[in-house]
Amino acid sequence: MDDRLKHSFRMSVLLGTSLAVSVPLYGVVVFVALTQPGVTPAATLQSVRITLAIFGVAAIALSRLMRRLILSPASSALPEATRLLAGDFVAMAISEIPALIGLAAAFFFTEKSLFYLPAALSLLAFMINFPRLTTWEQDLRSF
Repeated sequence: MDDRLKHSFRMSVLLGTSLAVSVPLYGVVVFVALTQPGVTPAATLQSVRITLAIFGVAAIALSRLMRRLILSPASSALPEATRLLAGDFVAMAISEIPALIGLAAAFFFTEKSLFYLPAALSLLAFMINFPRLTTWEQDLRSF
């Protein structure tokens, strides 16, 4: 792997780390800010939890799809390092969406438990999409 690709990989790891670390920090904000449970009916909270879970699973699938599209032959006009970095960036940005939606729901309904499942799905998406050198090398061979 040449120096330009190594630099892009390090940037991708740095980006992924900073985005993934933000999710537990959101949890601290939710925990501190919402010390008193809300008064939203339990049935409403359950339907919100189900909706958030669906959004989280959809975000994981969408992040994988978008990375594949960015790395597809249709994007071959871009340099390899740019394609790999862009693919990781988009996948990780999408991975953070469930945590952000959970954060908004927790504050909207003043119920901190609404944050936990989307945050867990977000962290799972980060684990799936986090840049790996072996994956980059495999992608480079497929170009």
